[in-house]
Amino acid sequence: MTRTSRSQFVELFLFRARTLSRDVGTLVWSFLVPAVLTGVLAFAFRPTSPVPTAVGVLAGEGAEALVKKLNTVPELTAVVISEPEGRRLLSRGRLSALVGPGSPHRLIFDPTQERARAARFQVLLGLEEEDHGSVGPRATDETIDLPGARYVDFLLPGIIGMQLMMTTSFMVGGHLATMRTTMLLKRLAASPVSPPLYYLALGAVRLVFSFLETIYFTAIGVVAFGLPMPTHPMSLLAFGAISSLSWTMVFVVLGLRARSPEGYNGISSLITTIMIFASGVFFPAERFPEMLQPFLGLLPLTALNSGLRMLMLDGASLLELGPQILVLLAWTVIPLLLPRRAMAWT
Repeated sequence: MTRTSRSQFVELFLFRARTLSRDVGTLVWSFLVPAVLTGVLAFAFRPTSPVPTAVGVLAGEGAEALVKKLNTVPELTAVVISEPEGRRLLSRGRLSALVGPGSPHRLIFDPTQERARAARFQVLLGLEEEDHGSVGPRATDETIDLPGARYVDFLLPGIIGMQLMMTTSFMVGGHLATMRTTMLLKRLAASPVSPPLYYLALGAVRLVFSFLETIYFTAIGVVAFGLPMPTHPMSLLAFGAISSLSWTMVFVVLGLRARSPEGYNGISSLITTIMIFASGVFFPAERFPEMLQPFLGLLPLTALNSGLRMLMLDGASLLELGPQILVLLAWTVIPLLLPRRAMAWT
């Protein structure tokens, strides 16, 4: 390499390094996002003391006495519950087994779940007679295979919620960031096209894609993984449309405020990464401390995932998702309350 080539190389290297050092989004993506991701996962999966296995005792004569007996086992925590509610919590993984009072007892559990098998063993210990060490009264196993108990049942609604968020980020926020930095929005501002009409068109396209995504991933879950067909499919589509409207408004603001597409990618990646791991996509948000739960519940992705699981696993309708819809509508309205310059094209 000649002296001239070396000099050119050094100048080109310094030019690119200075450009990147001035781009906050690139620095966020390179250093902050991995650090935040590591911190969030380390916090969610921090070492904790063993949590007692939760089991439900079906309401009826002798239920209270049975609860007291089972709670003598340190590894168990038992509560009285109705059978329909108990089966719902069992399918959502909130309970590991159900015990029915009587002689013999009914022991309802899913044998494919390791935690349920462990709960069965602990329940039998709790039912053990103290005088001669035999199991009595003996419990009869009632094995079940409820939808919602498998990990894929928990995972797929979270994947749909994550996809609705990420696709809106690419289709709306990323698009606006590119249009703004290439001065195309400025040219549109000089044309007869009004900003609200342009945003309406963006939202309409996003709405169509949200229908397609929801139908596509739901069909994969039903056909490939054996998830139950949603009881209210129109409620599922409507809820996905409400969430897409919310995401559209959020990413419109982020896309218009970004100085470059790289900057937008960095900032949006930081925000979406935090929500993906704090809002219950891959693991329950309940893994975080109790004091954080009210704040996590206000995140749009938490509300979306919670509503999707209620619709797909619990057979809920749109009318039963009041809290989740209120959270999503709040995130739709908040951007409209920002100063007008936050939505400016130039």
